Amino acid sequence: MEITTLIKCSIYSIIKLVFIALMGFIASRCSGFDERMRGGWSKLIFTYFMPAIVFYQTATAIDEIKELKELWILPVACLIHGILQFFIPLIIGFILRISTLDNRVFSFTLGFANVMYIPMAIVEALTNETDELGNDAKNIAFSYICTYQLTFMITFFVLGYNYINFNVRDEQKLQQKEIEMKEIKVEKDDNELKNENIFQENNNNNENHQSQPNNIDNSMSVSNEHVHETNGATISNSERRNSLDDNYSTKQKSKQRCSSFTQPFINCYKLLKKIGYYISQPFIKIWMKLPEIIRFSIKNLFSIPTMAAILGVIFMLIKPVRDPLLVSGNWSIIGRCISYLGSCTVFCALFLLGGALSNGPRGGTISTWKIMIGIIARMVITPTICWVATYLLYKYEILPSNKVMYFVLQIESFAPPALNSLVVVNVCYPNGTNSTSTILFWSYMLAIISLTVDIIITMTTLDN
Repeated sequence: MEITTLIKCSIYSIIKLVFIALMGFIASRCSGFDERMRGGWSKLIFTYFMPAIVFYQTATAIDEIKELKELWILPVACLIHGILQFFIPLIIGFILRISTLDNRVFSFTLGFANVMYIPMAIVEALTNETDELGNDAKNIAFSYICTYQLTFMITFFVLGYNYINFNVRDEQKLQQKEIEMKEIKVEKDDNELKNENIFQENNNNNENHQSQPNNIDNSMSVSNEHVHETNGATISNSERRNSLDDNYSTKQKSKQRCSSFTQPFINCYKLLKKIGYYISQPFIKIWMKLPEIIRFSIKNLFSIPTMAAILGVIFMLIKPVRDPLLVSGNWSIIGRCISYLGSCTVFCALFLLGGALSNGPRGGTISTWKIMIGIIARMVITPTICWVATYLLYKYEILPSNKVMYFVLQIESFAPPALNSLVVVNVCYPNGTNSTSTILFWSYMLAIISLTVDIIITMTTLDN
């Protein structure tokens, strides 16, 4: 296959994504796609679009459970890639002395790859130009990519989501400390004001005591006038009281009629509430004895994308339920609707990325040169290690002699960071949005070169 064709395929697949990000950039400049709108956009993606694609892709990744015996290499490779991609930037962040909160954003953004959309775009562009990978290579490669991303879905939406939420926990602690300090200052100010008021009241009492004899005559005349006014007011007040008593009696009668009907239900509700209270007490005691970090992780486990990934795994394992609802059957329209809803996730994330870069690729709270070091390590050094290891395993026939699987693994080695990380950071820790946007921008600029080189070298080593 000619090198020019390989270069064209890789560039085409990246340009598709760059174009959508460019539209988001233009919208932020010309159409009011400001920070407030981007926050709502992120919550929309995180709540609806992302869970839909996570659930559907996880549930339909494989047709039969027995296929995992043949394709177990792909989820294991995803786990190995993820460990290297996450811990190398994390260690670099410690070496460069990036603050704890920023280092979490740094390692989270670089640590999870775009395991689906970039590889799928490359496969689609390549298979449209050549049949070097064999017949029906596109569908086979897509099934391999879906199997590969099973590990990614679990690690990203369970471990990764919990990891970035540690920033939320730390910020809440800092805010709580600030609130406590403000309350202490307010109490001190209140005490000082009380002391001043007491001092002023004592002075005023002394002055009033001296002027009291002069005001006795005036107070007597005022009290006589007040007596005449109150006599007229009592007559009108008595009439009002009589009308209020009549209204109250009618309301009480209606309440008694309603209570005779609803009282059994109220008693039943109180009984159930009391039973639930006594049953839950042992669990609450156990929960409160758990370390704070474990409680925090369990709470985040029940986020919408995480639950979507768990439900996807459950549906994948229960084939008689999955196929009629999601794959084929009278109710498969449900699966198609979920797929359509989730299909716009990557485009919305790209649009959000372009909008976040409206002021240019600034580093946010992380220095640009530190970001560049992390990107080079993540996009050049780590993928090279993974590529060489995969090539040696394929050459010495430790891996199956499957061209499509080999090609997918090599493309996944050089996959740039996941665009979904921008959505998660924007929802969970908005202060890290600028840093995440800058990391993603330069990563995808470098990915145009790195993926081009990867495709050329991989295709030339297929038959070696």
